[in-house]
Amino acid sequence: MIREVEELSNRQMRAWPQLAKGVEGLARANTRRVRIDWFDIFIRHIPHRVASTTAPVDRESVAKRPCFLCAENLPAEEEGVQFGQDFMIYCNPFPIVDHHLTIAHREHRLQRIANQVRKYVGPCCGSAWIFRHL
Repeated sequence: MIREVEELSNRQMRAWPQLAKGVEGLARANTRRVRIDWFDIFIRHIPHRVASTTAPVDRESVAKRPCFLCAENLPAEEEGVQFGQDFMIYCNPFPIVDHHLTIAHREHRLQRIANQVRKYVGPCCGSAWIFRHL
C-alpha cells in the first residue's frame, strides 16, 4: 500500500498542476515553533490555502458547491488508489503537511473511517477524521 501511494503521489505531481502548485506553496509556508509548558506547538502560515480557508462554510454556501470528494466532481487529472472496498486515497492539492492525503468514502455520505477499516499507525498518521462528504 505504501508503494502504491508513493507512486500515486509521484504520478500526480507530474500530471496535476494544481497539486504541484499546492506542494510548492507548502514549501514556501512560514512555520514557527512555540513552546507551551512541556510541549511544542507549530504555527504555520500557508498563503496558498487562503481561498480554501476563507471560503464560506454556512449551510447555503456549502449546498451550492459541488462536493469535491465525489468522483464525478474530481478534476480530470486527479487519480486515487483504492483503500479497502469502500475508500479511495487521494493526494490533497491544498496540503498543510508533506504528503498530505485525503481518504474518502466512495459514496456521498458522512465520512467516517473509524471502525470501518483497520487503522494504520505510523509516523504523522491520524487515526480517524469525521467530516461530511458534502
